[in-house]
Order: sequence, then C-alpha cells, then structure tokens
Amino acid sequence: MIENRLLEYFLAVAREKNITRAAESLHIAQPSLTRQMQILEERLGKQLLIRGKRNVTLTEDGEFLRGRAKEILDLMEKTEDAFKSDIDNIAGDIAIGCGETPIMSFIADIWREIHEQYPDIHFHIFSGNAENVYEKLDQGLIDIGLMLGPSQSDRFNYLNLNRADHFGILVRNDHRLAVKESVSVDDLSGENFIMSSQVSHEFEHDSIFFELKEKVNVIGNYNLIYNAAFMVRSGMGIALTLNGLINTANDSIRFIPFDPAITIDSYLVTKKYQTPSPAVKFFMEKVQERI
Repeated sequence: MIENRLLEYFLAVAREKNITRAAESLHIAQPSLTRQMQILEERLGKQLLIRGKRNVTLTEDGEFLRGRAKEILDLMEKTEDAFKSDIDNIAGDIAIGCGETPIMSFIADIWREIHEQYPDIHFHIFSGNAENVYEKLDQGLIDIGLMLGPSQSDRFNYLNLNRADHFGILVRNDHRLAVKESVSVDDLSGENFIMSSQVSHEFEHDSIFFELKEKVNVIGNYNLIYNAAFMVRSGMGIALTLNGLINTANDSIRFIPFDPAITIDSYLVTKKYQTPSPAVKFFMEKVQERI
C-alpha cells in the first residue's frame, strides 16, 4: 500500500519540477526526497520521473499518477473534514458538479443561506458535461451532480427540483429571425446552427432535437455557451441555448424561446448507498424544504 505521504511528496516534485525545490517546500532533505521517489517507483514498478541536470519531467505513467494522487488526497481531505462536524457546528465541504444551467441561481441562494449560518461549510463547483459529472460522482470526488433530464441511471438517486429550463436560440439582432418573439423548429430550417455538445450527445434520440438536427445545418458544437455567443455575434450562425445563460441586454444578440416550448427538468443526483457527510445532508434537507 502506498502511503499518502509518498503521494504528497510526488505531487510536490511534479509541481516544482525540481527535486531540490520540492524538498525545500516540504522541509525535508533532498537526498531523503530522492530516496522516497525511488521507493515509490519501486513499489509501482514504473518509472515516474525523467531526471535531467536541473529539472525533472513526468513520464506518461507519472502524469497518470499525478491525476490519481490528487484525487486520492482530495478524497481523504473531504473524509477528514466530514468527521469534524457536529450537530451544533456543521463544517466541511460540499462539492457539486454541473453543466451550464440557470438553476444554479437557485442552488447559490441556498448556499448563501447555509454559509451565513455555518461559515465553516465550504462549497466547490466542478463544471462539465453529464459524463464528466457521473464519473466524478462514481469516484467520490464530488458529492452531488446537478443534471438536466431525462436520462437517468439506476446507480444514482435523483431529486427533481421542479424547476424547468427553457430552450431557445441566440441570434444576431440583424438576423431575419430577430424580429420574432418566438420560433418553431420549422422556422430554423436550413439555418447554420451551433449545437450544444451535451444535447448532441445525451439527447440525440429525443424526437424534438432529432427533428431539429435534421432541419438545420450544424456547423459546430460548443461546451460553454459563453464562448459560442462570440460565434453568434460574428454572424457564423444561430446557437441553441437555455434561457438566462447569456445576458443580452445592450448586446448585438438576443434570445428567442421556442413555441411550442421546449423544456427540460433539473435534478440533483447523488450516489446510491453512499452515506452523505453532515454538510451534504444538511444541504439536501434545505433543498427539499425549498421544493
């Protein structure tokens, strides 16, 4: 078994890219740190470091270990923090993974209230698509996922927030559709379209989005609508998005909703059979009170 101490030493070397500087940051002797790195390589049976005259670089195995070591130490820190809590003074971390959704304002309001009551609770946000969030939930690196439906897995618990997001499009103010108060899928026929990669991947079999992709000319995908908005402003095309993600006041673009409305539900997702920390349990109780 590899001790956490060895992983901490290794991360220091990876960060400093120099054994001497890493030893100084750890307040240990350089020969001792060198020997600890040799022990780590012997235990794993892999070369982790390429030692140059002045600096060290990570091998491919070293890069892999750096990612895993950080995950392991973060998980240990979260576990220790969970045991510091008591009923009168809840403390610790709450880590949530999410994509882009205006529902985060609902979550942020609850976090603000909790922080005012329990300032030793700290909040961490990981942004990513559903695949990234599920992976981190599985690994125990985040406590909660904020997901858009309808896809679900029997490995997780789902709490419907009863707050739907509304889809629409971003267009330039000089676009032919900019004069409309709402649009239908048929209105977009033949238009150059910038599609959400999450929608393309997770809702490809949904009848509405399948029909949409059949009618438009998809010229690209995006992960963050903030960056895709620049493509819309440049006149490249129209972007699919959720209402409220981009503030279009005094902008050269505007948001137009679909009619009939295209909506999607939001869920808080937790791993089944995993006991939450006191901080996470308190947060989930506050959410349930709100909904």
